[in-house]
Amino acid sequence: MDIFDQLEQKVLRTISSIETLQLDNMQLQEDVQKLNNEQQQTRQQLAEAAAQLVERDAEALAQQQQIEQLNAQILQMQQDNERLKKDNTRLSHENNEWAAKAETLLQALDLAEV
Repeated sequence: MDIFDQLEQKVLRTISSIETLQLDNMQLQEDVQKLNNEQQQTRQQLAEAAAQLVERDAEALAQQQQIEQLNAQILQMQQDNERLKKDNTRLSHENNEWAAKAETLLQALDLAEV
């Protein structure tokens, strides 16, 4: 083989290597594009999940506030109920006292008529 044949063979091998590298580069670019698309989809899913978490946190906070309001109302009603029970007991005692006084007065009137 003469020098020109050797040089031609080297050039052909180099061209073949370049073509192989170009094909590999194109494949790598496709892979990078696919990975970029997957990354974008994953970021979008994460953003949606984060938005759902924020929404659920807001709902949970609103529910917690409602529970606190209801608990405050229950406490107020329990206090009102206790006060009303005391008033009822006091009024029952006063009613009994008035009934006893009325009975005494009726008996006194009955005796006075006799």
